[in-house]
Amino acid sequence: MAQALKDLREEVARMLDEARAAVGEMESDRTVFFQRRRNEEANLARRLTSAFDARTKVDFRGAAVSIAGIRSTSTSGLFGAVQNWLVASGKRIGGQS
Repeated sequence: MAQALKDLREEVARMLDEARAAVGEMESDRTVFFQRRRNEEANLARRLTSAFDARTKVDFRGAAVSIAGIRSTSTSGLFGAVQNWLVASGKRIGGQS
């Protein structure tokens, strides 16, 4: 169980890193940046759902993600919720964060 969760955690972390890299840095036109971020959050949600049967929710209050029975939320969007999920899953497998 612990090894399976470690492997899952590594895959989720990789997907999050890829999505953040695709968004890139904030430019002078913040509208473009936030549109890219929304698009990449939607892509990440689809990838997590497809690969891990994740449940995601994003609305005006923030976001939530549930993968492998571990649920996390964030008011900063899906990227934050997934980051919080990584912390929670690390605690579940023995203190990694």
